[in-house]
Formats: sequence, structure tokens, C-alpha cells
Amino acid sequence: ALVVGWLAQRKQFGIIGVTGDLTSLELFCDVNCVWSRNGSTDWGYCEIKSRDDGDDDDDEPLHDYITTVGRHNRARTNKPAMVGWCSWYHYYEKITLENLTQNVSKLKEWHNNIPWNACVIDDGYMTKWGDW
Repeated sequence: ALVVGWLAQRKQFGIIGVTGDLTSLELFCDVNCVWSRNGSTDWGYCEIKSRDDGDDDDDEPLHDYITTVGRHNRARTNKPAMVGWCSWYHYYEKITLENLTQNVSKLKEWHNNIPWNACVIDDGYMTKWGDW
């Protein structure tokens, strides 16, 4: 497996490009709003993983990457993961009191089988994309 990504995107966003025949891979980053091929970064990540490298995480090729991203960003990785539901990702701007009530009732009903710890209710009243 080839794992490529960014450790952080606090100051700029990056793009990963690969040719269709998989012979070339490039990481681009925005430097002061100008895309640069000649810069360098300390936050690009690339790892080649072999199935028989003896790692315990062979079934999870992203394990090392996610751990490295967490360390780089000083993430609180010792906390339990949040599990839950978000109205925005299900209804987008079409949230109503009726569908909200139905979903919260289902969450309550399923809590013993699916122990969720987060329920995010978005207002859905944005007039257009990006208006928040």
C-alpha cells in the first residue's frame, strides 16, 4: 500500500497528484496563495507499506499515518472516539422539527445497541453554500 497525505493544513491546503499509469506522484502546496512545485514541506507524508513487513497493522494501512497526524497536531488520542449523528450531513438545509424529532427518538431507541455520545443539530438556515 502507498499512503500519502498531509500532517496538517492549518496554514495552507495541499493537493496530491498521481498520473493515470501510477508512475508519478506529486504533492503541491499553496504558498501565499501561489501553487508551487519548487517549495519544500515538513508536513507531507509518504509511506510504502508491504504486506509482509511484519507490522501488526497490516490490515490497517492508515494506522501509522493517522498516529503521525495525531502526534503532529497534538491530538488527544487517548480519549474515546465520538460516535453520533449530525443533522447537517443527513438533511443539509432541509432540517425540520418533524424529521429532527424522529431522528432523536431513534437515537434514544438505539442507544443500548449503539452507544452514541454526540448529537449535532445544525440550524440549516443558510441562504447559500458558504454563508455561515
